[in-house]
Amino acid sequence: MKLDMITKFGSRAFLGAASLFCVSTAQAISYSFTIQESDIKVGETFDVAFTATFDADYFLDYFAFDVGVDPVTLTSSSGMVRYLGASVNGSLFDTSFLSEVSALGDTPAFAGGTDLLLATLSFEALAPGSESVSLSGALNDFAGIVVSKEAGPGLFDFNVIESDIEARLDVRVSAVPDSPLYGAVPVLLIGMLAFHRKRS
Repeated sequence: MKLDMITKFGSRAFLGAASLFCVSTAQAISYSFTIQESDIKVGETFDVAFTATFDADYFLDYFAFDVGVDPVTLTSSSGMVRYLGASVNGSLFDTSFLSEVSALGDTPAFAGGTDLLLATLSFEALAPGSESVSLSGALNDFAGIVVSKEAGPGLFDFNVIESDIEARLDVRVSAVPDSPLYGAVPVLLIGMLAFHRKRS
């Protein structure tokens, strides 16, 4: 957890601790990670959309999760894909760092709704095959997704909805097919040789 995130979460954490008695569990947050390309080939980059849905009268406090890649090389366990980074929705304050994707919402900057695009993750395909990349953030690590709304006129009267983030991204990468030109070269050479023999 980065220091700037801890500082920004401090006031929210205090509000949450002071108002635990009015935490709402009637509503829910749903989220998804969707690969934007249907046919990924070696050497190509591809994007993954991170979207969430929660009630329109709630506002995003924050989200945070880790992309399951090597923290130094940013490559997956099999070396099939490399994580290139994330682009967070412009209405949020981006606090992402290395393999962590995170952002703060500032009420009422980001209100709820259906399939809200929170971030776009970018990857590079390095080798053919199948890979499963984890995406995870636990609330006890100041991760996951937290949204809230004022429940009444009182300063500490808030309804809070929160959810861990736990998903797996199944990626399938195809090898780059041989160019048709490579198959045509032997045919051209044989044709040229036959033409040369005919002339001589």
